[in-house]
Amino acid sequence: MDTRPTNVTITPEVMRRGALGMDPQEYADRELRRFYAVLKAELKTIDLSVPEMDVLVHAKSSAIRSARIDRDSTELEELAEEKGVNGKQLAVKVTSWTPGQTMAVLDACERYWFDPIGGKSLERALGR
Repeated sequence: MDTRPTNVTITPEVMRRGALGMDPQEYADRELRRFYAVLKAELKTIDLSVPEMDVLVHAKSSAIRSARIDRDSTELEELAEEKGVNGKQLAVKVTSWTPGQTMAVLDACERYWFDPIGGKSLERALGR
């Protein structure tokens, strides 16, 4: 596994949450492992097809991040139509996601765009 040194500062708030006595790097590693486990679990709760994911990785990330689709904007629907996806149904899905599900999809989009393995794979980004 490729590792890189980091500089981790544990804030007083984080110390109160359970970092007391832990090495800052170990604490950060533990918390990141937990966070990514939650993202993986949240992604499994979403019924998202590969074509829908294809639309989302090409849509403005702000549309996903806010878990809100601007009803006056047709960008998502036009992009969906180009890819053979029902944009209105996709918008309903996006707006129904919990914050955790939204973060999981954003993470999947980022993993698609920055795939270190190469050969960008929507299936791999979706954890399939």
